[in-house]
Amino acid sequence: MSSRDPVERRRLATIAANTRWAGCEDRTAATQAARDAQQRKREETVDPEHTLSPKERAKRAENLRLAEMQRIALKGSRAPRHASAQSKRRGAATGTPQTSPPARPRAIPKFSALAGIQTRAVAHEPPNGEARPRPGTAGLRAGSGNTHRTAWHRRPAI
Repeated sequence: MSSRDPVERRRLATIAANTRWAGCEDRTAATQAARDAQQRKREETVDPEHTLSPKERAKRAENLRLAEMQRIALKGSRAPRHASAQSKRRGAATGTPQTSPPARPRAIPKFSALAGIQTRAVAHEPPNGEARPRPGTAGLRAGSGNTHRTAWHRRPAI
């Protein structure tokens, strides 16, 4: 391994990946060999002696794949809690008092001096009946899971 720092290695890897995918016609076909290899590995894991029927072996391999994906999702959901717990433990070890961050207001009005438009970042219904979604946010509606990014524009007051 080279003596480059992690940031430089990451940048070089990103350049290499983008270069590789820039000349690729069919990405699905390009990665098919890797998916087949993973499937063979899972089938070998669930039936090393090849005593099961191919149908049963494939079914168990698919269950193993699903278990792997669920394990990754579980790890991802635990990570923020783990980081928070470590932060609290570090504060307790150093004797620093632990205070929770101040609550952020639900809606913060912002005024544009140039356009005279008031923008509100909200996580609920639009502020009035004339409101329309901001361009480019068609999928960001209350209940879509992305409500923290939803913004509504009001028509300028005359």
